[in-house]
Amino acid sequence: MNEQLENMTAEIEKLQAANSELQRQRDNLEDDKDDSDREKDRLGKEVLRMTQVIEQLETKQSSLKEDIVTLKEQLSRAMLDKEVLDQEKAHVSETLSKSELQKAELELEINKMKSEEIALRDALVKLQSLNEGLGQDKIELNKIIKQMESEKSSLSQDKRDLENEKNSIRQELIRVEQEKVRKASQISISNQMVTSGIRK
Repeated sequence: MNEQLENMTAEIEKLQAANSELQRQRDNLEDDKDDSDREKDRLGKEVLRMTQVIEQLETKQSSLKEDIVTLKEQLSRAMLDKEVLDQEKAHVSETLSKSELQKAELELEINKMKSEEIALRDALVKLQSLNEGLGQDKIELNKIIKQMESEKSSLSQDKRDLENEKNSIRQELIRVEQEKVRKASQISISNQMVTSGIRK
């Protein structure tokens, strides 16, 4: 666009120079009216045509200048829009990077939770199995407790029987001891009597 404007400016300058030359020639011809009125008219028309061409070119040049100003303004707006878009792109890229990082962290957390869930399920199965075993052990333990209570009751009865037997034995020992003492006393008396009879 600038090159076209420069070309048009150069063309205008050439036309202005040509117009100046034509005016100079016209002035020279006016000094000699005998040369030809027709040549004068032709030169006048040519000057008029050249003047119109110059005016058209100047109008076009002004329009081109306005177009250049408009294009510069559009270019400035486009560059500003590009800067805004670049900033938005950088923000979107940063947000996307953060989102991808958060996604990776969430996936890692989900995998961890899945592993923990599997471990908990395994532990639950083992606990259920253990509870079943404990239930069976409890049944067996209750049987043992009942058996022990029965044996305890039997032992209590045996203990009472033994206590009774012990008391009977003790009474018998007392009776035997008393009988022994009594017999010993009788023997002592008898010995005393025997001894007294011998002395007499």
